[in-house]
Amino acid sequence: MVVVTHERDAVSGATRTRHAGRRTGGGVIAPRWRKVLRDLEARPGRSLLAALAMAAGVFEIGTLLVAYAVLDPVLRTMYDKTPPGRRR
Repeated sequence: MVVVTHERDAVSGATRTRHAGRRTGGGVIAPRWRKVLRDLEARPGRSLLAALAMAAGVFEIGTLLVAYAVLDPVLRTMYDKTPPGRRR
């Protein structure tokens, strides 16, 4: 059962409709974020595993970029020191 009340604004005279049981005074949350929050509450373990998987992926990409940054100058130097007959 939904209880609906109609109120008239004192300043503008506009009519506002209020539904019982709904939050008032706060901002409206977009449906996407309501779903995200609902999913987080419903399956916290799954959400944690998803966050850990994303963090591991970001860590791995960072590790690869650092390894490339460290190894690239060394490999170029070693290649330049190699005699031309031995280069491939």
